[in-house]
Amino acid sequence: MSIKQFENTLTTHPILPWLIFLLGLLSLYGGTLGFGFTYDDVLLVRSYSCDELIDQFSQPWSDRFYRPVVNFIFAGEYVLFAQQAWCYHLVNLLLISVILYLFYRLMLRLFDDPAPALLSGLLWMALPGNAVLCTWISTRTDTICLLFYLLSLSTYMRAVRVKQNHLLFYALSLCFAGLAYLSKESAVTLPFLLTASILFLDSSDHQKRPLSLIPHYTLWLGYLLMRWWVLGARMIGERGLSQETVVSQNALISAAGMVVRYFEALISSVYPVFLMPNPLTALLLIVVIVSFLFMIRRRNIVRKEDRFMALWILITAATNVFDASPRLLWLPTLGSAYLMVVLACRSFSSAQFRLRLMLIILIYLLAMLEINGMVQNCFTQTTYQSTLQYEAGDRRRWPFSDLGGMRYELRQKILQYLETHRQNGQR
Repeated sequence: MSIKQFENTLTTHPILPWLIFLLGLLSLYGGTLGFGFTYDDVLLVRSYSCDELIDQFSQPWSDRFYRPVVNFIFAGEYVLFAQQAWCYHLVNLLLISVILYLFYRLMLRLFDDPAPALLSGLLWMALPGNAVLCTWISTRTDTICLLFYLLSLSTYMRAVRVKQNHLLFYALSLCFAGLAYLSKESAVTLPFLLTASILFLDSSDHQKRPLSLIPHYTLWLGYLLMRWWVLGARMIGERGLSQETVVSQNALISAAGMVVRYFEALISSVYPVFLMPNPLTALLLIVVIVSFLFMIRRRNIVRKEDRFMALWILITAATNVFDASPRLLWLPTLGSAYLMVVLACRSFSSAQFRLRLMLIILIYLLAMLEINGMVQNCFTQTTYQSTLQYEAGDRRRWPFSDLGGMRYELRQKILQYLETHRQNGQR
């Protein structure tokens, strides 16, 4: 079957991409069905009273977060599944398959190219940071947010491109956006991504289209005000600053910490800085990625659509200023996976690059799958299953990550150097 025939099959059988995503998830993460509960899971998987659920709209979800919708999701699941952990893990996989299908449909609507849209979803599964999302039950906060985020984005795109029932789709986009905000604070990048889609992809009605964003920005501002009313000074959260007192007490150094974490997220969307097991794999991936970028530069095949996907990564990676974590790579890695697949497909059209490109892709995938497997294994360790019996700074939770803590230590040294330099300047 040729590529063209395969793309025609995808187009004529709309459910086929979803089945491919589901089978891919089951093959890669099927073992998680036997993982049971770990860490924060027991805080969320429990019975909730009606008063407790309603109070979530006016009280912090935890010490630093405002996420009232999440408890409703877990309350419903508890009624259905009680303490059957495998059911929650199965919901994880089903939910993520729907999310990948939504992304596939969105990319198809924007760029009308089925093969890269499908392959990027499959690549996204293999990226190590997303293994946390697929493996941990309490990451339902992320997956629910991602679901509503993509639904809001998709319905908005449909509203601006199709005149029929466009007001209905505008309204749906706003509703989904509100649910995304109330699921997790990382959804705050949504209106900026909508703006980028208008500026970079839409060539008509430039004067009118930005007006359609006013309700979205109004809702966004309302959410931030509500969040400030509930959380007050805890609105950002200490994880967005630094866990070191000497750093977090200075606004300038705290801002520097946010910048460092932002660039860590950008790098981690293609290179697993957050989850790097050993120096050999780290060096190998550097060589592979540099070789790929060199090929792209020589071919000069970057297009307008690629710039939008690059902007997708830049905008969505900003959520790491809240909490630098591989759990927040779900949205930027969707953009980076699509961009990598598209660029690789174009390079593949040249005979002189084919063999080299195939080798690069194979090494990259094997390295990612190796790290991905280590992330999954981490959730079966005794130390990871000792729920509520760990300290926040206990790095045994990720025994293979950060090259033995190198990334974490380097970041703290940079911030402490800035603090020392500031103090010397004041003398």
